Amino acid sequence: MAEAGMVQGTQTPPSPAPTTGAPPPIVVQDVTMAYGSFVVQRDLNFTVEKGDIFIIMGGSGCGKSTVIRALFGMQPPAKGRVFVNGESLWEEDEDGRQRVLRNSGVVFQSGGMWSTMTLAENIGLVLEAYTDLTPAEARDVARLKLALVGLSGFEDYYPSEISGGMQRRAGVARALSLDPEILFLDEPSAGLDPISSRLLDDLIIELRDSLGATFVVVTHELPSIFTIGNNSVVLDPATKTQIATGDPKWLRDHSENPSVREFLNRGEKG
Repeated sequence: MAEAGMVQGTQTPPSPAPTTGAPPPIVVQDVTMAYGSFVVQRDLNFTVEKGDIFIIMGGSGCGKSTVIRALFGMQPPAKGRVFVNGESLWEEDEDGRQRVLRNSGVVFQSGGMWSTMTLAENIGLVLEAYTDLTPAEARDVARLKLALVGLSGFEDYYPSEISGGMQRRAGVARALSLDPEILFLDEPSAGLDPISSRLLDDLIIELRDSLGATFVVVTHELPSIFTIGNNSVVLDPATKTQIATGDPKWLRDHSENPSVREFLNRGEKG
């Protein structure tokens, strides 16, 4: 199975960019997520600042993926408001939500690539839908985006012909096709070996540094949380609400909530 080389090395997660007076990329205000009468999370309030690599984390069954789906327009909250760049996402109609989310990209657990299309064709599909680029121009953009994630030369490979880690990076390349300001990643490291997971973490940091994008990441993987995250919200499956916000490393060492410290120090046990 093919594997692409990438520059390795320890990197420091980026700090948020200085405040410019523009609204934050994401503001969650009094949000409750539910399936009918079954409440997943209630009364959520947190802000994703420009330049954050923001982690949504918590124990199994706490609703992390449900919450992020409300942020990128796939599931409405039962109550509350989600602001994207100052606009109330769920008070818009479908066309309005598409407009609000025009400057964002999403990467799903599997990478979300069409298996019958090459990597370049997968990216070209997005460009065909949202731009006026010619096929040749779309191919050039696809080549550039794949090179950006360490997949130069893999344009004509199918997803089944590359490793799981490469599939995730190809998914990132597709999410980058329209030059988004916000990227949402739902469990990007799930099922990856430690080396592939670390390469993906390094890629997220590199993209934040080079592109200035804001990331919202769902993960329960402690190495990823502490490597990339500079801000976070901790969701609790028992109380069905948030129990902490802030820098994950600070919460690990200083949170006054024992459940937060236990969750973030669980790798130290045994």
